[in-house]
Amino acid sequence: EERFLLLTSETPRREVALILGGTGNALLNVQALPWGKIGIDQKGNLRDSPVVRQALKPGNHTVWVYHPPTQEWLQASFEAAPSQQIRCVADFSKEATLSCL
Repeated sequence: EERFLLLTSETPRREVALILGGTGNALLNVQALPWGKIGIDQKGNLRDSPVVRQALKPGNHTVWVYHPPTQEWLQASFEAAPSQQIRCVADFSKEATLSCL
């Protein structure tokens, strides 16, 4: 079973949503709000958010989220199993936090 995150103009602006899922590989979606730079498995090669349906092999992974206006970095590490769904949310609105479910 695959699940998708639909981001619209009504999506809350100060969170990062990360969903992993699919069959075999995991799929990674990252939305940094209000905006941010995303690094997957390395802090370099940052790209603008959102990152949509990035395939990941099962195993250990790390996601970095950088918020340039505040120069804050958030990091989450997780182990993705085949077809596992993982959702992480970063919030830069007050105290910067990143949590994964």
